[in-house]
Amino acid sequence: MDYELKYCPLCDVYAAQYQYWEDRNDHVVACLQCGCNVTAYSKQQVINTWNKRPEEEKLLKLLHECYMRFKSYQMDVDMSPPEHHRDFMKRIEAALGT
Repeated sequence: MDYELKYCPLCDVYAAQYQYWEDRNDHVVACLQCGCNVTAYSKQQVINTWNKRPEEEKLLKLLHECYMRFKSYQMDVDMSPPEHHRDFMKRIEAALGT
């Protein structure tokens, strides 16, 4: 298998399967658990559509913004940040994988 499918956006289960329907010339990714599916005219397009999670992208962008603000806060103040800020930064760094 030369592709990886994310979990189902509706039921949150890793039960998606790629299929090519030759009679309709459709590429399909469908969840075997709940039936959620997407179709497209190419394999790459249908996989990209299935794997796209706009809400995750927005959250990562927001998390990165928080990270940058805390970083600049730490550089702007003469004293070290409070313990709860350091703990929060560690959680953000872990979520971002930095």
